[in-house]
Amino acid sequence: MSWNLDFEIVSLVLTVILFLSYRPEKYLPLRRNLYFYLTIACEISVIVFDIIASVTTENFGDYPLWFLYSINILFYILLCLEYFLFFNYTISISKHFLLHSARRKIFIAIPLILISILIITTPFTRALFSIDESTGYQRQWAYYYILVPYLYFYIILSVVYLSYFHKDIIPVQMMAVLFSYALFITGAFLQAIIMERTLLMNCFATFGLLIVYMSLQNPESYLSVKAACFNSKAFRDFTTDYAETDHIFSVFSFGIDHYPILLNAYGEETMNDILHQIVLLLRAAYKNILVFYLEDGVFSVIRREEIDPDELTDLLKNRFDHTWSTMIGELRINAYYSYLPKELDNRKAVNLISIIRNSLISAQLHNESRYEVIESRMFDKQKKDNEIHQALQKAVEQNSVQIYYQPIYDTHTHKIISAEALARLFDEKMGSISPDDFIVTAEQDGSIMKLGHQIFVKTLSFIREHKSEFGDIKYLEINLSPVQFSNLNFAEQFLDLTFEHRVDLAMINLEITETATSDISILKKQMKILRNMGVRFSLDDYGTGFSNLTLILQLPLEIIKIDKSLVWAYFEGSNLMLKNIVKMFKEQNYKILCEGIETKEMVDTLAEMGVDYLQGFYFSKPLPETEFLEFIKEFNAD
Repeated sequence: MSWNLDFEIVSLVLTVILFLSYRPEKYLPLRRNLYFYLTIACEISVIVFDIIASVTTENFGDYPLWFLYSINILFYILLCLEYFLFFNYTISISKHFLLHSARRKIFIAIPLILISILIITTPFTRALFSIDESTGYQRQWAYYYILVPYLYFYIILSVVYLSYFHKDIIPVQMMAVLFSYALFITGAFLQAIIMERTLLMNCFATFGLLIVYMSLQNPESYLSVKAACFNSKAFRDFTTDYAETDHIFSVFSFGIDHYPILLNAYGEETMNDILHQIVLLLRAAYKNILVFYLEDGVFSVIRREEIDPDELTDLLKNRFDHTWSTMIGELRINAYYSYLPKELDNRKAVNLISIIRNSLISAQLHNESRYEVIESRMFDKQKKDNEIHQALQKAVEQNSVQIYYQPIYDTHTHKIISAEALARLFDEKMGSISPDDFIVTAEQDGSIMKLGHQIFVKTLSFIREHKSEFGDIKYLEINLSPVQFSNLNFAEQFLDLTFEHRVDLAMINLEITETATSDISILKKQMKILRNMGVRFSLDDYGTGFSNLTLILQLPLEIIKIDKSLVWAYFEGSNLMLKNIVKMFKEQNYKILCEGIETKEMVDTLAEMGVDYLQGFYFSKPLPETEFLEFIKEFNAD
């Protein structure tokens, strides 16, 4: 039998080039990188033995039978191994690890084991192919009915796997792998059925590997240009891969103090120069070290050996005690450190980068001179934060956030004249979620705008539909997040909503917090537009922050809401400033509301002090719409 080797030689040249360019030292020690590297090496071996087998079997009379059988057996075993390796590569690109247990590994390798036995015993059974001195090489029944189905088995299994977990795989990556498999199938089909004398299969396989290399294995996607080391994407993939495969690892991290300020002051080029120097320092001090730059001046270090956090801290502190030479001169910077011990179960961390950043913030707040040790409670908090995030996203998408109303009592008329609209989030798994938790999450993940819009719509709808039942209720109070006020178009968008729901703007009192005054120019502009249209404003939670009275007096506020912490402190006797605070604001013609009212004594004392409004559990907890309407009807009737 004569073979056409033109495509095979081209495939060999391309695969060798790919193999030489795919240097392992440029890549992270991930399963996917290892399997891809082994697949390339196996493909080269397959092509080499295919060429040798083709040449020798074509001139079968010149070689002993044992040699011919040996070459062909090696070719078929390597071919079967290549498909098995690429199947493992396919499994490794997703977040799920199908072959986590030893039992599954053995089970999924059974077809490879069985066909290897078939190949090795072929000289005796002549099931796959036969070679004799008269006819030479001949394919037999097992080639068509066992070998080809075997190759298709791992391809089909891979496609099923990718389809089942498609939501967890980047679409471009999945399409690249599926297209590669399509090339594998096409090449195998053409060589087995149509062009039996032309070696096409490896040519198609080579182009499939090239597509995967360009789409998935490009090392540039794992490198940080700023610091000349691995980036945050590399860190996430590495830690996830190691955690899933039960590799124990520890992580040492450090962050440059006030990095955004330094970046703004000295420029990106200067700071990148310092980042490069830090990476060079670490690589010079340790061999086999993996350095990751997580952006914003934060680095993480992982070694295959155990990290000595004290030794690494001493190295870095000693260097940070000296100036850094840059093109603009000598600069002195500081850093904070944290350490993740290998004893912790790292699989609990959905987002380890977030935990590392929080630990560095903690180290900075505590002015930690050595390093902050990451503890299991941080993992638990991260898990809870993720669950809150998921519950919040679900509620926002399904429009299921509920609005409760807490009555506000007027000390002059002795009636309920207002109420604060409060968002409530209930989840099937977590139950009732505290607003202190999900509001912070909404501000961090960016969903505060959608959440705020939902609160506005439901509160405005409640006013429109039940205004006739309000009685003495003059307005409803709605909380605003500082993030919402950062939207330059907020005032216009809120007015559009009120007009759409045909709600009198005098029925709305928007509550802002002291933190919202950080950008006074934007705040004043937004408030002026709304105040001119009739919207009232209150300052919420006065006393919880570092109050700037000068800024507060510049705002068109009507009510100052004093936080319950100040109120409780006054009645406990630990802080007696409440009287002076009330007097000060009353002299400026503000109305005063005190929160956290729980006893009759508090009601009488604060009324005598001159406080205008009271809010707290003494009157009522926050109530759903129907219960709130029933409460005000009964309370104000007395």
